[in-house]
Amino acid sequence: MAPLGCYVLCRYKIIIRVMADDNENECFLAMLHGIAKQDYYGEETITDGIIKDQIYPQIPDDEFSRILLKARNMLKNIASADMDFDQLDAFLVSQAQKKERGITDSQAQLYMKFWKSHKQRIHDSLVSRTRWSNSLKGMNWRIDMKVQSRSGQEVNVPTAIIELQVANEHTSKENEEGVQFELDATQLSNILERLNDAHNSIRAFQSKQDQPA
Repeated sequence: MAPLGCYVLCRYKIIIRVMADDNENECFLAMLHGIAKQDYYGEETITDGIIKDQIYPQIPDDEFSRILLKARNMLKNIASADMDFDQLDAFLVSQAQKKERGITDSQAQLYMKFWKSHKQRIHDSLVSRTRWSNSLKGMNWRIDMKVQSRSGQEVNVPTAIIELQVANEHTSKENEEGVQFELDATQLSNILERLNDAHNSIRAFQSKQDQPA
């Protein structure tokens, strides 16, 4: 039977090892968050240097660069394929089974945890980067009185002055374009009718998409 002191020492070492493992997992997950902010969320204040200084200040630069590059490439593969969770699970299993340059089981769990929290936001970020066509950013309107001549008499006719702001995701605010035009009551009614038709078409399409196969 081992002495009591030996048992206490062994238990103490186990506790220290568990705490070290937890801290390592927290650091790895924090690094993934940093990469996401830097690569996908456009936070220019986040740099490789800041990630190292705040998360891995104790490891050599070359080792940190290797860890960061590997994690960044992993996230790039996951994000570019927009993996669902079944695909990600299979991908992580294959990476964990690699004898060289693979990932640990703990890291696989952390990638899964990270992706469950960030999948939709990263997807939206990547979609916005590929959207180059203009879209409607805002609309202003006012009613103006326009003087028209009818049978020799001047008549005040109300018209709607519409201003649209259009831009794409890559247009700075100062370079957004404005389009202004006016509509009388008949023209406005026709446009509203066509917009309503478009709205109904979109709702009908969505209803078909929601129906089970």
